[in-house]
Amino acid sequence: MMLNGGQNSLPTLLGFTHKLSKVKTMDENQTRFTLTITDVGDDKASVIKVIRTGTGISLAQAIALLNVPAKFMEDVDSDQAAYWIKAFEDIGAQIEISEYSEL
Repeated sequence: MMLNGGQNSLPTLLGFTHKLSKVKTMDENQTRFTLTITDVGDDKASVIKVIRTGTGISLAQAIALLNVPAKFMEDVDSDQAAYWIKAFEDIGAQIEISEYSEL
């Protein structure tokens, strides 16, 4: 995988691999997760853009998710969870993953 203008970025790759392992090792039997936004960081406009681009929700709904903690997505698989973790961390925001429960 090539990053940063064609140069390998081992720290970036290792960080992403760590995030994937964090998602996949929560529970060997757990395959579905809930994502909660815990910190939007300094660039709220970027958070809104990431949310809207990835979900297609309205601007008003995306703005409402800035009031943290905010449950962002439910019933997502480990690949989706890893994608969202990386997307949020790339813009200085944080999300928390937890076990999804159908109650």
